[in-house]
Amino acid sequence: MEASPQIAREYNIPREVVNAAYRKNPIHRARVHEASTKLFGLCEELGLVNRWSLRLWRMMRILPEAQAFVPAQ
Repeated sequence: MEASPQIAREYNIPREVVNAAYRKNPIHRARVHEASTKLFGLCEELGLVNRWSLRLWRMMRILPEAQAFVPAQ
């Protein structure tokens, strides 16, 4: 949930601006966390969460932090 590197290059958006708007912005992080928590809950309810999808969510740093959950194998 941030500007793609291609867009940043095409429009000459400085790295510092992207960092300030997305990576180092606590408001943005809170919004991403809220959205990912809702989405994760839906995916869990639909049976779409397994050890591989959990790994992907962790790699993308959008896995909700408090998960009392054992993934389906």
